[in-house]
Amino acid sequence: MKKPKAHEMRGFLLAVSGLVILLIVIVVAINTAFSIRRINRDQDRAKELVKEQFVAYYEKTVKEAGKISMDPEVKKNIDPSFYQAFQDKDMDRVTSFLMHMLRPLYNAEYGVAVIDGKVAGYALSDGLKGFDPLKDAPTSLPDPESDEVQSQVLENFNGKSGYFISVFSPFQMPGMRNAFFNFTIDRTEPMRELDKTYSDERSSLVLQQIVIGLVAIAIALVISLLGVRLLTRYYITGPIEEMARISHDIMEGTFEGEVQVDERSDFADLQRLLRSGKMLVDRMCAEQPAEG
Repeated sequence: MKKPKAHEMRGFLLAVSGLVILLIVIVVAINTAFSIRRINRDQDRAKELVKEQFVAYYEKTVKEAGKISMDPEVKKNIDPSFYQAFQDKDMDRVTSFLMHMLRPLYNAEYGVAVIDGKVAGYALSDGLKGFDPLKDAPTSLPDPESDEVQSQVLENFNGKSGYFISVFSPFQMPGMRNAFFNFTIDRTEPMRELDKTYSDERSSLVLQQIVIGLVAIAIALVISLLGVRLLTRYYITGPIEEMARISHDIMEGTFEGEVQVDERSDFADLQRLLRSGKMLVDRMCAEQPAEG
């Protein structure tokens, strides 16, 4: 079996080292991609949970608020004219009262009550400017066929970019059609904090993967360099030092035995030259007594 030569071994070792480094980079990149994908999925799910939790809280609150007019204590203390308006189905006054009562509970930008495609009552937050509920508020449900609470996420509201949850809650009363409440709540700041948390987690993950990759590559390079050094010692400097020692011993006349020639070595020609020199020196030493 042919013994590989020094340059072949070095080339093979460098190729293996390069392949190992490439595999490390690929593994780190794939692991990072899957981890970032998982973080993004968790982030989207967290946003969805925020919306679902608010909608559930809203639905429960609206149901409880609908019982206010039937509460005996409320009936006893409420303005008689308002209660009469409720009895007379003066929905503009009733819904306006409900909007002013409910809007602060949700910290909503606005609240409107829509009956048969028209805004019957509304309430606005103090900081909401340039919004006309009679013109700008929605007058129909996203899904008119559904009687369940519905919601939408708005990326823009009243000229402002952010994260806004618009909630629609249908309600029914005798003689009314297509009636619902609509509140829009600004959740931009909580979502920014949520986005920042996940963004920091992604950055930390990427940095961690880069450090792991660099450490792994450094280890692979060190192993490669040590391998090259050992191969150089075994195939180059070792044989050269051995031939230098043999050459010195031949010159001193202290070398005994024959110079071995390794036909598989890169230095086979030099070894043959040393063997020829040794044979010549031996012949000359053998001829000197005869001449004397």
